[in-house]
Amino acid sequence: MASLTKAFHKEPYPAISPSLPSLSQATKTVLITGGSTGIGYAIARAFASASASLVVILGRRPDLVCSAASRLTAELPGFKGKIVGRPCDISDSSSVAVLWSDLEKEGIVVDVLVLNAAHTSNPGPILQLGQDEVWADYIMNVRANLDLVERFSKQNERTPNGKKKSIINLSTMAIHNFAIAGSRPNYTATKNAGTLLLQQIARDTPVEKIQIISFHPGLILTEGNRRIGLDEKSAPWDDENLPGHFAIWAASPDAAFLHGRFVWANWDVDELRTGELRERIDNDPDYLKVGVKGL
Repeated sequence: MASLTKAFHKEPYPAISPSLPSLSQATKTVLITGGSTGIGYAIARAFASASASLVVILGRRPDLVCSAASRLTAELPGFKGKIVGRPCDISDSSSVAVLWSDLEKEGIVVDVLVLNAAHTSNPGPILQLGQDEVWADYIMNVRANLDLVERFSKQNERTPNGKKKSIINLSTMAIHNFAIAGSRPNYTATKNAGTLLLQQIARDTPVEKIQIISFHPGLILTEGNRRIGLDEKSAPWDDENLPGHFAIWAASPDAAFLHGRFVWANWDVDELRTGELRERIDNDPDYLKVGVKGL
């Protein structure tokens, strides 16, 4: 495992707890793609636990996304905000356009956009997969996210609410782990491209306007991993609430120094924001960013 910090977390810890006043998401509206299951669902739970006013879960299947919102509401009886499920196929531009049009009509301004949904093609060499399957990954992991980010950014021009905005991009260690790149080269390529896309947008966007951070969520036993035959004994899995709580911290002012960068949810935030590591982040504009190793 690659760790920049001495402490390597596999489950939530106090410094990223949603109960911390400094991490409160009170009065904020959060939109989470792929929020019906797994990591996205854990992130929705974390934002609700941090007192967000409205948590909007997106998913392609209406029954699943609505039941997820109902289930999460039942899990958090003390939550004073609202959790809703909205069917939306983010790979379909017309579906995304309808979503944002409806939000605008309802007077909803999104404060935090969580890009969690992803498409993973079958393992195998790119040229054997064929361009249709290869391009499906690019549509979901790159173009769809750009569509959402553009609309997210433009909403503030129409209906400003004076709040600083945040974009949280769920990336993967596959963007730099060559062993994973060998088994799923197309997933690696598209997630790398998607992370670089957010990195470039962050370069041109002041952190005071929109804070943008990409992170690897850890090793989580998701529904997708189960579909490819993995189970509880396949790996030393991390707690799904780790990326959920880390996303709260990444959306907070405390994480502003990581604007445009890529980190791991497993890394200790106290070590990231202090000492020699923080000094290098502050002084090296290319550190923890997509580039060419060796140059």
